[in-house]
Amino acid sequence: MKDLKDDKLRIAFVYPRPLLDDIMANFQPLGILNIVAYLEKHFQDEITIRIFDQNVTPDIVENIIKFKPQLVAVSALTTNILNAYRLCDELREKTDAKILIGGKHVSALPEEAAKHAHYAVVGEGELIMKDLVEGMLNNKLPSEAILHGPYIKDLDEIPPLPYHYLDMDFYLDPRHNITAAMRLTRQTIFRKYKYHTIGMLTSRGCPFKCIFCYNSKKSSPVRYHSAERCIEDIERAIKEYNVDTIVFVDDEFLTNKKRLDEFCRLINQKRLKFNWSCQARADVINKEILQLIKSCGCKLINFGFESGSDNVLKLLGKGGKSSVEANLRAIQLCNNVGIKVSGSFMLGTPGETLDDINKTFKFIKENKIIVGLAITTPYPGTVLWDRCVEQGLIDMKNIDYSKLNFTLDNYLNNDVVPYDKFSKIHRGVMRYVALFRMDLSPYEKIKRISKRIPKLIRETADIETLKTFKKLLSN
Repeated sequence: MKDLKDDKLRIAFVYPRPLLDDIMANFQPLGILNIVAYLEKHFQDEITIRIFDQNVTPDIVENIIKFKPQLVAVSALTTNILNAYRLCDELREKTDAKILIGGKHVSALPEEAAKHAHYAVVGEGELIMKDLVEGMLNNKLPSEAILHGPYIKDLDEIPPLPYHYLDMDFYLDPRHNITAAMRLTRQTIFRKYKYHTIGMLTSRGCPFKCIFCYNSKKSSPVRYHSAERCIEDIERAIKEYNVDTIVFVDDEFLTNKKRLDEFCRLINQKRLKFNWSCQARADVINKEILQLIKSCGCKLINFGFESGSDNVLKLLGKGGKSSVEANLRAIQLCNNVGIKVSGSFMLGTPGETLDDINKTFKFIKENKIIVGLAITTPYPGTVLWDRCVEQGLIDMKNIDYSKLNFTLDNYLNNDVVPYDKFSKIHRGVMRYVALFRMDLSPYEKIKRISKRIPKLIRETADIETLKTFKKLLSN
């Protein structure tokens, strides 16, 4: 490798676009920004960094080649893994750079990822990237292909995110940004504002273990940025980018009550004016929490309601005090306080019955909420994935990631993998719902779908199929 002692190490970070034209395609690469901030802190003038974002510029390979990097770090989720592998393969062929790939998908399937890169990172990226860069600066490269990164204990050790590496005009544009992704621009919630929106991640991990979530197998503890650090980041975003809306994308934002109290106290003390939304568990909120966050700008909470059936909630391993009753109580509490409710729902969970599906549609129909509806999908690194592999639903030797998605034709509702408990009734329901997925925000759409379910069932199955379906699911 080239002697780097008299030259800066050139590092290209690559953010591949998801395979599907999905709503998360225009989400800021917060993971990459955290690593870049950490490397800048430790190496300062020894490195030159650029981020190549396929959301902004689809054809990025030539630009990366012109940059002449010694190290290329590719970020990979299951939703963009095919593009990530394609980019890794092409860059290995066309450059002399060392290619590294990391992210949740790689942590789950490192042997697979290592076939496409010189290094595959398992775990969090900050500390292992620091070690790798230090080694490259001293011409000492790791001998192993799979690198295990320890988790960073104090998140406040990571400096403020270097947004200047991104095309912030693109991400602040309401036609692209996370406001549009969460469908907030169609609501009256933020209509009077400019929609200068960014996403912020102020913690890592979740205290709960839902089987469809990567946290279900994660061994590292939940960690939080301090309230003071969160406020510093917010003030900077408002000052430098005229941000008026922040979407906190933490897996669970309201569980740490001590931090939440301090966070809200500082917002009110500093008289910061911005709108925000967050994700939370329905069974952790109460009237006092909602009044507190309402007083400092919270306009919307997204709850993972998942289903209108307690049976399905148990199948999903929701844990805690999760129940349909708790979900209904959360909606009522938010309505009383004046905070909008967004609910995520899933259909197609293994073991779900037709009665469970109808309960979910009844729940949606009877509650005026913003709705996100998806098909239960087993992602690598989750307990659900392991169960599907064990049951032969997923053949590890013949995985088609284009069909591993939460919209249409995924592994749990398609004939690609035989699964007798998903009859054509169930698949018919899934397909019908998926066709409406991109226009599900108004709850009236859900009402229309729920009215069509009985007719859909009659059209897609004969009596014998219906009997078989009920018998299989009752076992």
